[in-house]
Amino acid sequence: MRQYRTHQSPIEQLEPRQMLAGDLSVQLQFSPQGALVPNTQYQAQVLVTNPGTALASVPVAVHLFASPGNTFDPAHSTWLGAASIAQAPRFGGVEQRSLDFTLPDSIATGSYRLFAMVDPQNIIPEADESNNLSSGIGVTVNAGGGGGGPILVDLTASIALPNNVIIPNTPARATVGIRNAGTGPLPSTGTTVSLYLARGSTPDPVTDLLLGSRSIAALAADATDVGDISFTLSPELATGAIRLYAIADPANQIEETNETNNRSSVVQGVGIGGSRDLSGDFVSATVPSELVKGQKPASSTARISVINAGDYPITNGLSTTVRLYLRPVALADDSGDIAVSDAKRVSVGGLGVRASRLVDLSFKPPSSLAIGQYRLIAKIDEGNKIAEYREDNNTVDTGRLFTVVAPTFDPGISSATNAFPAIIRAGKSGKVTLNLSNAGNSLFKGSVRFDFTILDSMGSQVGSVISFSKNINVKAGATSKLSGLSIKAPAAPGTYTIMVTMVTADGINGESPVNNTAGAGGFTVG
Repeated sequence: MRQYRTHQSPIEQLEPRQMLAGDLSVQLQFSPQGALVPNTQYQAQVLVTNPGTALASVPVAVHLFASPGNTFDPAHSTWLGAASIAQAPRFGGVEQRSLDFTLPDSIATGSYRLFAMVDPQNIIPEADESNNLSSGIGVTVNAGGGGGGPILVDLTASIALPNNVIIPNTPARATVGIRNAGTGPLPSTGTTVSLYLARGSTPDPVTDLLLGSRSIAALAADATDVGDISFTLSPELATGAIRLYAIADPANQIEETNETNNRSSVVQGVGIGGSRDLSGDFVSATVPSELVKGQKPASSTARISVINAGDYPITNGLSTTVRLYLRPVALADDSGDIAVSDAKRVSVGGLGVRASRLVDLSFKPPSSLAIGQYRLIAKIDEGNKIAEYREDNNTVDTGRLFTVVAPTFDPGISSATNAFPAIIRAGKSGKVTLNLSNAGNSLFKGSVRFDFTILDSMGSQVGSVISFSKNINVKAGATSKLSGLSIKAPAAPGTYTIMVTMVTADGINGESPVNNTAGAGGFTVG
């Protein structure tokens, strides 16, 4: 395979590079029709763009590479061909060229990605040199692999348990089949198939327990090799649901046309070392039934009981986790669950049959929680880290409904009084005090206007409306006092009444005019 390396040009060695506004990028267009074959000519299209300012009037090169895997690896890429553009695109311009290429004989069969690179030797100074590589286009190469003939092997694995019941400290076996799904033979190379015990709900050979391996015999195309792998589980492991899977060629010793299908599906057995089983129950909660979107509730907790529902004590040293979630009421599964607490670790080692341990969890809903109704859920042993006879009773529905509502603001006047003397002289001023309220569910903080009207004994307005604009701050369900407002008495003797109206800005959520008007008492001008 020809390796690709970048080389620094003499110009770059002599001249310090300046950050310019010009910027080249490239897009690759190629639609493979089946596997690519060496010594066959193909054609791709490359589009070079310059979203920046004009660049130097010099030729621009575009090179094409085949790189194994999903990312561009310069050290192991194969150069396929090049195209040239006589002059860099102008500001905002696009130049399209055809790029003919042929795969060399030395390229091996397998999966590759084609990448185009503009200005591969970094001859043209640009504002951004990191975007000169196109996105990769996946292709399959059916070739000679360095003179050894095409690689046409494809191994798959299957697994079965002749006896689904696993007895502790007693040899058991799994029947593992290896099929060559490719079109070419697998020689007797000494590769193996391995059997694993899944510790969690998702197989992971890095952390799962290797139970055993066996060699794979030579296989013709579409042939299958079937054999047993024996294993023995301790009483602690041979308990409840036991999940096993196999991986063919786990060390990737064999080159295959597809390396992603070597793992079998998971087969499940039942261990009779005892029925280890965790479950839970809801005890209590101080979680509010309603929360205003974007607001954090006061300190809230939920108490969950973790129960040993099995038929023997849980092994010493084991621990698990418990976590709170909110589940939208419209969902019957956990696909939309939202975590509202940390995952709290609790020791369950030594827990006797039907014994329990209490766990207190702090309720911490995110401020981004959508408006709607939710059920409060607790989950025990997420990921099924502890093997149990039953895994379907680890979710606790507390029965608590939780509603997220939109914030509302409804400032108003709960009462108003005046401090006028019993008889006030004409044209003199008296003080008025307002008691403000907020019938909304959120803090109101902003500017409002208070319009004062003086009415005579017949209920007719006297003089002009007197207005004050004030910034007020009233918490939800609370009251606030506004005092020191000065109102001048009319010039004519008589008995009068003061009315006040609060005027808020348009668009206040939840604003109701019912509580915006109040009487501030009467007075006499003598």
